[in-house]
Amino acid sequence: MSTPTYFLLDSRQGNTAEDGWRVQRLTQVRVTPEGLQLAPLPLPPVPLKDASGTYGGLSNPTGVAVDQAGSIYIADGTHHKIVKLTRRDQLQIWATFFRVGTGAFASDRFVYVPTATRLERWRPAPESAPQQFDQVEVISQTVWSEAQAQRLVVCYVQTQPPDSSPNPCAAEPENQVDQPVAIAEVWQAPYPTHLPAGEICQSSITYLPCLGGYGYAPRQFDTPRGLAISASGNLYVADSQNHRIQVFALPTLTLRAIWGKQVGGTDLQAVPPTAPDCVPDATQQIQWGQPIAGNGLGEFNEPWDVVVDDQDTVYIADKNNRRLQKFSPRTHQFEAIDGTRLQAYVFKVLYGRGRRDRFLFIPARQRLERWVASLGRDPTSASEITVLSTTVTTLEAARHLVLETLNAKGATDLLVEWEQDYPDTLEINPAFQQPTHLAIDQQGHLYVIDQAKLAVTVLDSWGRVINQITYVSQVTGSLPATAITVDASGKLVLANSAGLHRFDLRRERRYDGCCGNGLGNCVGIAPDGSDLITVAGDGRVSQIVPTTQFEPKGTYVSQVLDSGIDQCAWHKLVLETTAIPTSTRFTVWTYTAEVDWSPDEIAALSPEDWQTGQVNGSDRQFDCLILSPPGRFLWLRIEFAGSGTATPTLKRLKAYFPRLTYLQYLPAVYQADPISKDFLERYLSIFETVLSSVEGKIDRLANYFDPDGVPDRAFLEWLATWVDLSFYSSWSLETCRRLLRHAAELYRLRGTPKGLKRMLELAFGVKAEILEHFCLPGGEYLNDQLVLGERSHLWGNALMDRFSLGDAHLGDLPLEGNAPPVDRLSFRAHRFSVFIPSVQVRSPTQERQIRALIDTEKPGHTQYTLSLVEPRLRVGVQSRVGMNMLVGAYPRLVLNHCSTLGADTILNRSPEVTPALLQVGTHQRIGINMLVQ
Repeated sequence: MSTPTYFLLDSRQGNTAEDGWRVQRLTQVRVTPEGLQLAPLPLPPVPLKDASGTYGGLSNPTGVAVDQAGSIYIADGTHHKIVKLTRRDQLQIWATFFRVGTGAFASDRFVYVPTATRLERWRPAPESAPQQFDQVEVISQTVWSEAQAQRLVVCYVQTQPPDSSPNPCAAEPENQVDQPVAIAEVWQAPYPTHLPAGEICQSSITYLPCLGGYGYAPRQFDTPRGLAISASGNLYVADSQNHRIQVFALPTLTLRAIWGKQVGGTDLQAVPPTAPDCVPDATQQIQWGQPIAGNGLGEFNEPWDVVVDDQDTVYIADKNNRRLQKFSPRTHQFEAIDGTRLQAYVFKVLYGRGRRDRFLFIPARQRLERWVASLGRDPTSASEITVLSTTVTTLEAARHLVLETLNAKGATDLLVEWEQDYPDTLEINPAFQQPTHLAIDQQGHLYVIDQAKLAVTVLDSWGRVINQITYVSQVTGSLPATAITVDASGKLVLANSAGLHRFDLRRERRYDGCCGNGLGNCVGIAPDGSDLITVAGDGRVSQIVPTTQFEPKGTYVSQVLDSGIDQCAWHKLVLETTAIPTSTRFTVWTYTAEVDWSPDEIAALSPEDWQTGQVNGSDRQFDCLILSPPGRFLWLRIEFAGSGTATPTLKRLKAYFPRLTYLQYLPAVYQADPISKDFLERYLSIFETVLSSVEGKIDRLANYFDPDGVPDRAFLEWLATWVDLSFYSSWSLETCRRLLRHAAELYRLRGTPKGLKRMLELAFGVKAEILEHFCLPGGEYLNDQLVLGERSHLWGNALMDRFSLGDAHLGDLPLEGNAPPVDRLSFRAHRFSVFIPSVQVRSPTQERQIRALIDTEKPGHTQYTLSLVEPRLRVGVQSRVGMNMLVGAYPRLVLNHCSTLGADTILNRSPEVTPALLQVGTHQRIGINMLVQ
């Protein structure tokens, strides 16, 4: 039987996941790496209030940051202060457990839960906690202390029959006599999270002491906005109207640095007097040291936001200067980024048609250009450039289009590629206009919100624009966005008037749906290292919790599928799914036509125009015949239905054409009557589906002899027996595939240090170093002049003579004797050491497996030593932390009666000096070459 061709739709086809599914329209359905799913149902934010149910006096939150301990810092633009919000409702709830020594209750556990003022009895059961609260016996709900709980346990055991309901000790007796029953064991442990434990103390929201207040003195603010906390514990505050950045050390709030311009001698006349007596009024008077706006490096004009990467590199949104500024902790220098540098990829043709022509792909413009070699130079105007496309989204797509333009599809050595800046002489590149909010991901890419643009600008760590992301067609609500961040999972989170929106940066920056609504005017977002997101705005602070609910229904409509065959009788659809959750389903509809209808015309079709209407079964793969009439073009509509707490997932879809069934093997008389033909085709397709699956397994038989094609572990282990290779049960499937793939290489190197290193790397992912002991240098030192084994030895002229140093002794032990000497070369032979960083060995079980593997792979006559190398920290050349130096806190240095170093005074505000350095002048450093007395 001839095999029909098919269209394959899944997340891995095309340039993007949406292209792979040929998406025309998605309604409450999203594309994920797993396939098509119902979109998560956005949840309203959960307000974070203090014990009194308020926001602690917070009036106008303008920025938010979260430290490593989970404490939330909020900038209050109205009160010009910084608020600290400490979460207590996420702390682990602990309980006190009691066990009596003997009697009928000896196997029970009694549990006192302080947050619920409750004493419980857990009947004899496995050591795990009860799975449901109805399995717990409540003794009392008015227990206020551990001592009271202990007395109630004793009373309960003494007076209560083992199998009856709780009774006498629900209220503690006033005059309890001493009981013969004693508590044998008391311990503390976390209370199970799936059982009710009562409400604990709410969060506290307090203004940071000795910090804030309106003004321009150190530690004061004028409309603070963006906040950022570095990995080293620095708090950066964008003091917006003071045109500066203040840096504090957490948790002591030591003032480390102030970045920005201050009034000096040349700036005192910056404001001309206008009053008749030539004296400036109060609003015009400036004083020495007052912060003012500036446009030089390290100077700011209304800084709006600040972010810090993993290397403590600081980026500031310098709004009114229309730029960003970058501070490097390595060079201690500021760098201006104006958004005019564009990243470009160059493809140069080596031979054949278009030899020496250059093709430039500009990701930020999604544009591919051609520069002809006949110019003999770079183009100087746009008229000398040929634009091939303005919809190229990836480097691979650009390379494919270049080869297609040269009629050289599949060529691998035709192009030479490199990366460079796009020439700024060709056109005016899009510079920043009003950069306000920043975010940075784990790769060091910077995301910038510009209030003058309906896009997010993406820059690399060198300040080049590598992309311009527009979400107008995907995101509901108005743009531009009001806040932005990158969450703990590496996804971009963007806020606008409609809520929070996620974008998967690992999948072509694909829109991942709305994850929160009802935010109001959100002006700050910060992840907390988990799945929670903290948002600030409209006078409150809230958190977005991970959603566990999905849209109840949704619809996917495909783009047109063109068979290229007039009056094509489409055959069937094969759909692959994950496990179908209970009460979820999807229904498949098809529509065919001889004309390629527009998307609007397809959207206007009535439900009666769609055919098939097949509902999925319980199997993960099912087939359905396409019942629409013959037509060259096919459209698919799949309706998803969920339970609200689960969603069906469609992994892959195949659309087969033309229709080739077993009917073609029957005499023509069976196809004469159209009605009978249609019935017989559908009837024979039942047998075809069963037999074609068997034929498919036979066609894929070669995969079982390929380490990358074997479908499961059982067959992989069977294939490994062909080369006498066995696997540990703890090894992942990918690790086993990798070992089997390199089996020939490992056998060639077996018994050598290189082979053992390679085996450890493939099996456990560790970078081992192997030292064979015979390679060690000569022997022991006797003194500064004599070295055993090089210029002296402990024996005479004959190597095997006895030990002798004449009349010399080592302590009270003479070296003379009859014991045979030891040949150091023989002593070191057949021995080696394996050194592995201890951080790469994750558990004692893995260490035992590494030793077992070394025993298996080493030559049988050799001996080895496994050394797990611990990290060592050294400062300078001769100083080692923990041995001859300590890392201490910052000293509290008082300069006079009014100024304290680190509180309201710093010794050098030059941006060329790191903020953490205490320095007087240029060469003097406190604690190194000078003292403050």
